[in-house]
Amino acid sequence: MTRKFLLFSGGLLVSIFVINAHAQDVYLKVMGGGGWPGSTDNVVSVYLRNERYIRDFDFNIIFDVNVLQIKEVTYGERGRCYWEIKDDGIYFQTGGSLGLGIFANIIIDVAANASVGEYPFKIYDFYINPDTLTVLAEDGVFSVNNAVLSSEFRGGISGGMERKVPIELKSDQNASGCEFNLKYDTDVLTVVDVLPTDYAQWEFSWSAIGSGIRLFKTTGPEVLGLRSGPICDVILIVAEGTTYGEYNIGIDNIVLTDTPGNNISAAGADGFFAVPHGVITFMNGGGFPGSAGNKVEVHIENDTQLAVIFFDLYFDTSNLNVLNLRHTERSKSCIGFSWSTIDKGIRLVAWDCHGGPMNGRLGNNLQMIWPDTGSVCEIYFDVADDAPLGEYNLDFFGAELGDPPGHHLLTVPVDGIFSVLSQGDVNGDEDVNVIDLIFTINIMLDAHKPNLTEFSMADCFDDDEVNILDVMCIVNIILETASCET
Repeated sequence: MTRKFLLFSGGLLVSIFVINAHAQDVYLKVMGGGGWPGSTDNVVSVYLRNERYIRDFDFNIIFDVNVLQIKEVTYGERGRCYWEIKDDGIYFQTGGSLGLGIFANIIIDVAANASVGEYPFKIYDFYINPDTLTVLAEDGVFSVNNAVLSSEFRGGISGGMERKVPIELKSDQNASGCEFNLKYDTDVLTVVDVLPTDYAQWEFSWSAIGSGIRLFKTTGPEVLGLRSGPICDVILIVAEGTTYGEYNIGIDNIVLTDTPGNNISAAGADGFFAVPHGVITFMNGGGFPGSAGNKVEVHIENDTQLAVIFFDLYFDTSNLNVLNLRHTERSKSCIGFSWSTIDKGIRLVAWDCHGGPMNGRLGNNLQMIWPDTGSVCEIYFDVADDAPLGEYNLDFFGAELGDPPGHHLLTVPVDGIFSVLSQGDVNGDEDVNVIDLIFTINIMLDAHKPNLTEFSMADCFDDDEVNILDVMCIVNIILETASCET
């Protein structure tokens, strides 16, 4: 039976037939996109799946360059590639690739005078080596509309923990009312809750429909301004025994209204939920300018034994510096556990969890990372003295997991955030005051279990402990602030 799935990346609904994709050695897809006239930073992703190793390949993507203008190209989890802007689109070239994931993200600005409608992205002049490989290439579509409602790519393993899927709204008009259908395979995915976000502060009620749920905005601020951000987080779980693959999360039947109650023209930009063998994610961390040894944990959720972990981690190397990396109880069996500096961050490789790295040299010893969810390594960051306050992306690239026989497992990497805050700002509200002092005392007395960012900010004295020295440090900051204000 052919199963149809719909994919996206910040844009319009596009579809593939997974059985057809798997029938090919290589599957290349422009995953579409969406934005409104005059909008910027819209993402059009190029997705690549290959069942056999590719030595090198190149192709062109053409589109209406008078309406859609390339701002930049960022690399996906497949690693780096060469790209060049052409008169009628963009040219890509790369080599040596294996697995699946986002090949590249094309960042698009839409002309202010663009007409509402759909604009095709077409793949042509595709070349691949070896030329004996069979290739399926599918075009995409970019939707220019007044508003785009989209779901974000996420993943989780069958029978695993709850996963969060953000629903994002991009609009060129003030939005007041919102309701829509969220459609998915109800035999595979079960929604357990819908939560408001800090961005919108809208609360949604929801009810079951035949193919998923319908969501209604119930309470929250009357007007959401002309910005982009997540309006709610859908919490779901994957049914036990679910087949590995990608499952559509569709959005349709959108009713978006402005303050007077007029309808806003809106397009649904669907996402997909991957059910893999493993999910790599961050437990986000933070620190203050000049702080040292701030911890970020890398978690892996896996449903089969692991022998190898590999990923590149990109971050702002001008403001964040990796001081050290340690394995945890989960990964203590890995004889090899090392990291090296690369151009945009670090490369981590853990091997000999079962005999060797992913190049056919796997051995037969019985060490491995067993199926479970939890931290496999801790990365310690120093923050530059002059680092600007704000959030810094921690981005996975080329993430791979391998099992003991040496197979590459379907892997979903979920990027993270490192927050740089003012020294002593434990609750992250951009103000150091008595509330932060209370937080710190409660952490010191084990009355509050801090997350990694809270711990780093409470460690005002920067000695990797939260104690009376940190309380005194925050008191001094409060007094100095009060003195300056006086």
